[in-house]
Amino acid sequence: MAVNFMTPYAMDGTVIPGAGLRRQLQQSAGEGSGVIWPGDLRVSELDVPGPGIKIAAGDDIIQSRNPGSLRESYGVSLPTDGTVDGIPGTGSGGSGVVRRDMVIHEILDPNAAKHFTDPATLPGVWSTIAIVQGVPLTATDVDDVPALADVTAYCLATIDYEASTATITNEMITNRRELHRPKSDRVLRTRALSGVESDDLTATAQPGQTWPGLGSNLWGPILIPSWATHVRGLVRWNGVLLNGDAWGDVWLRIGTGAVRFESTRFDSVASGGNQRTVIEASGSTAIPEAMRGTEQRFYPIGLKNSGSAPSSMVRLDKSSSLTLDVEFYQAAV
Repeated sequence: MAVNFMTPYAMDGTVIPGAGLRRQLQQSAGEGSGVIWPGDLRVSELDVPGPGIKIAAGDDIIQSRNPGSLRESYGVSLPTDGTVDGIPGTGSGGSGVVRRDMVIHEILDPNAAKHFTDPATLPGVWSTIAIVQGVPLTATDVDDVPALADVTAYCLATIDYEASTATITNEMITNRRELHRPKSDRVLRTRALSGVESDDLTATAQPGQTWPGLGSNLWGPILIPSWATHVRGLVRWNGVLLNGDAWGDVWLRIGTGAVRFESTRFDSVASGGNQRTVIEASGSTAIPEAMRGTEQRFYPIGLKNSGSAPSSMVRLDKSSSLTLDVEFYQAAV
C-alpha cells in the first residue's frame, strides 16, 4: 500500500507545490487568521471623506477556509496604503442603522472551490479587498455571513450605515482586526510594610493620594515593552485596617499624568471596632506611544469619603502588604 507524502521542505532538485508551502507557513506561524502588527490593514475614512475607505499598509495571515485545506494559510503583504472607492450609500427609508457592510481581505486562489469575488474579473490579482453589502447587523466575522461560507477571507472591519448616507466616516467604521500572534509580558511586584511604616488614607477628593506614600521605596520603575499597546492588571491592598464607617475609591495610575485604570469602590462596615480587609482595583487601559519602551512607576491611588463617623480610619501598617500584577499586551489599533 502506498503512503504518498507531499514534497519535503526543503530538498534540492524538488518543487514544493503551493499547498505544501501554505502548510509550512501555518506550521511556523500557527493556525488562525490576523494581522501581524497592531496598525496593519486598519480601515479608516478617506483623507477627504466620501463613498470609500482607506486601507493601511501592512501584512496579514489568512487561514484557508476551502474544504479540506484548513491546514493551509496564506501570507499577504500590502506595501503601501490603498483605497476602495465607489461604495454605494443608502436610501432614505428606515431609522437607526439600516445596513451593515463587511470589509474583507479575500484570497483569489483559482484552485479554491468558492469565491465571493469572481477571479476572472480581476486577472492577475491574487487577493483583493471586497465589500460585502447588507450583512446581518450582528455580523462581526466572515463566519457570520452565509454568502462567505467556505470563502477564504478575513474580516477587517464593518461599516454601519444610517438612512440617506453616502459619505463614510470613522464613526461608522468598526475595525474587527486581531493580531495573529500577539505578544504579552506579565510583571508581578509585591511589597510588605515594615514595622515603622504606616499610612492613612486621608484624601477626600480627586486626584486622591498615592497610598501608601512610600515613594521609590514602594516598588521600582517598570519597563513598558516597546511593542505593548495595552496593559491590564490589578493592585491589591492586603490587611487594610478599618475603624468606623468609611467608603471611597481606589485605582492604579501609570506615571505622573492621566493614564490610569478604572476606579473601584470600597465600603467598610459601620462599626466602632477594628477590622482587617482586602481592597482591590483592576482594569485595563491603552498605552500612549510616548510611554512605550520607557520606564514608568505604577502608583496605587485612593481617596476616602467618611460616613457616619468623620474620624473613620483606613490604614496600612506593619500587618499590611500590596500586590501589583500587570500584563502588557498587543492589540490591533
